[in-house]
Amino acid sequence: MRQNSPQDHESRKTIIVTDDDPSVRSVIRFALESRGYGVIEASDGSEVLRLSELRTASLLITDIVMPNVEGTELIMQVRRSRPELPILALSGGPSMGRDVYLTVASKVGAQRTLAKPFAPSVLLQVVHELLGD
Repeated sequence: MRQNSPQDHESRKTIIVTDDDPSVRSVIRFALESRGYGVIEASDGSEVLRLSELRTASLLITDIVMPNVEGTELIMQVRRSRPELPILALSGGPSMGRDVYLTVASKVGAQRTLAKPFAPSVLLQVVHELLGD
C-alpha cells in the first residue's frame, strides 16, 4: 500500500484505488494526482477494509476480480459502513464476463462502472461526476 503524507490529505479529496495489478493502480494514481486528488492504493478488498482512511475517503475505485476480498464483496461491506461513499467499479477481461461483473457491481452498490481498458480522460470525467467537483 502506498499513500501520501497526512498533510496531503488535509487539502485534497482522498480517493482509495483498489486493484491487484500494480500497473493499473499506478496509471490511475497518476491521472488522479495530476488533477490534485490524494490517492491511497490497496491491492485487494481486505486491505481496504483495514484502512482507517476509509472513514474519511471521498471516493472508492475498485476492481472486481481480486484475491482475498473481491470487489463485489468489498462494495457490499463498504455500503454497510459508508452508505454515502461514491463507488466506481472497474473490470477487465473478456467482454461477456466483464459486463456481468460490472452489472453485479451496480446491483450491490457501485454508482458507476468502467470497463478496462479506459482512457484516463474518461476516468477523470467519471470521478468528477461522482465527486460533484
